[in-house]
Amino acid sequence: NIKQKYNDGKRLEKGSYNIKVSKSGYTTKTGTIELKTDTEIAISLEKIKTSVTPRYKSSSNTIWKDRETGFIWQIKIDKKEYEWNDAKSYCNNLTLAGYSNWKLPNKDELSSIRTKQSYKNSKSYSGKTHIKKPLLESMDMQNQFFWSATEYNKKSFKAWLLLFSNGLDDYIYKSDANYVRCIVGRQ
Repeated sequence: NIKQKYNDGKRLEKGSYNIKVSKSGYTTKTGTIELKTDTEIAISLEKIKTSVTPRYKSSSNTIWKDRETGFIWQIKIDKKEYEWNDAKSYCNNLTLAGYSNWKLPNKDELSSIRTKQSYKNSKSYSGKTHIKKPLLESMDMQNQFFWSATEYNKKSFKAWLLLFSNGLDDYIYKSDANYVRCIVGRQ
């Protein structure tokens, strides 16, 4: 209820005043002041902490939530290769970081962690890996074939997998052994 904006040296009469102090980039303060005598008032504002929301979120290096998709992924994977049915069972029985609803990702879900960009990887037979950075460290194997839960349409004894060493997908016999990275649906 002060008619003009504040400036240094402004004198106000005795009374009650509703104030709002604001500045771009700082928190706004509002309140009421009661002036009974000639008083100097100092008001400080806190700078708003701005941070860029990371594209990826890591949680204790065991799971990772992809902010683009909302999927939660297993970071540290079992270095054992599984046949397709065993891969599904492995994920369905996994309890990790407080989650017990893990599953083998379908082809589209698995493809969501594939990148067009390749990262140098001396362990991969191709010398590179096409996977999002938070999962890159776990790709220390030569054969980077990972199962999806999607069966090949025409032949039920085959299922889709993703080859992270070259970024391609393919289908293969379910009796073959490949790696597994489990997923929790969107959170």
